[in-house]
Amino acid sequence: MDMQDFSVAKKDIRNKGLDLQVVYHSHPHDPARPSITDIKIATDYEEIWPKINLPIPAYLLISLMEKSKPDIRGYWIKGGSVTQAHITTTTLAGLLKTAPNVVLSSSEPSAGTPPHPGGAY
Repeated sequence: MDMQDFSVAKKDIRNKGLDLQVVYHSHPHDPARPSITDIKIATDYEEIWPKINLPIPAYLLISLMEKSKPDIRGYWIKGGSVTQAHITTTTLAGLLKTAPNVVLSSSEPSAGTPPHPGGAY
């Protein structure tokens, strides 16, 4: 997502009275854990979230190494430190078997960052 797309999404989030809770992406050939690049980007964005009135989000990574069984993991990334978050996945009726409903626990480990309830924009 480039900055123009992000700006449109941010306005849409605000207009609907929602909060950004999760940033997600897939790792088609790598494990579902933050790469050095993921950590750097998340750390760089820490300064931006408060300036645009959005909470620091959780990060959801989806590994597609085993396409028949995607590995989905959540993380809190703050100050360059990574802490795995507890997530629960369930398959939604009527959707593809690989389209999970993900609930991220609100047990965010770092003080000063508001907890995030389950769900995502």
